[in-house]
Amino acid sequence: MDEQTKRELKQYVERWRLAAPALEDQHISELARLDDETARVMTLDLLSLWRPMEHDDFGAELVEQQRVFRLRHRRQRSDP
Repeated sequence: MDEQTKRELKQYVERWRLAAPALEDQHISELARLDDETARVMTLDLLSLWRPMEHDDFGAELVEQQRVFRLRHRRQRSDP
């Protein structure tokens, strides 16, 4: 990572560090003003976006990903 990118990342983190408390206060304030009916509607809207998979592979893609990582690790260990 070059020096410019490092500086930009540090600036980004610093901006979020300074903004986070104000954003958290705003979040808490908005939640406190939220009435039950609005919260119910928002929850139903959010849940309506979820669609169950027709076939659940129980995380098979994660198993495959771990297999690839394991093979890569073995190859790296065997390379001189």
